[in-house]
Amino acid sequence: MNIQPTNNLHFGGKLIAPTVVKQKVNKKWKDMPVNFVKFHAGDKFDRLSINFLSYLWNGGKNLSGAIAEEVSILKGKSNIYALTTQTDNFEKLDATKVLGIMSADKVNPKTKLAEIFKIGTNPKYAYEQNKEHRDIKHIASAMIDSFTQMISKKGKPFVSHVENGEEKFLEKVNLKPEV
Repeated sequence: MNIQPTNNLHFGGKLIAPTVVKQKVNKKWKDMPVNFVKFHAGDKFDRLSINFLSYLWNGGKNLSGAIAEEVSILKGKSNIYALTTQTDNFEKLDATKVLGIMSADKVNPKTKLAEIFKIGTNPKYAYEQNKEHRDIKHIASAMIDSFTQMISKKGKPFVSHVENGEEKFLEKVNLKPEV
């Protein structure tokens, strides 16, 4: 684990694909390039870093805390992805540049489905918490789109548990709940 003098924690990741989110610049929403990466959840330092990321985002009181707990329990069996503004050197991801994280399952060879379990965004950019004051949006949508493209040759994503109010968002990103 590398800790810089500014106390930024770095951890490893693998670039999956570049994508875009929207950033507010001079009162207009413009495309902002970001990258979809996969964590190495089997690595002890990456698990600690995901816990640190959860702490950075409101002390683990949002979905990032649930994702960190999942990683602590499942260790290397977790499939954790992130959206970051970092553009290179993904072996040393900077936690302060991560916009969102999500946990998902692998594609089931029989059903051709992969469940998305949880999606957490930095509370600074979360729709429910800061829709009027955020300067970056479409983080969860970009993660779902990137995940869908990544598994498109093997299957499709789904969710089995939908919270109140999520239906409209899931419909918008073409993600249908399966039971």
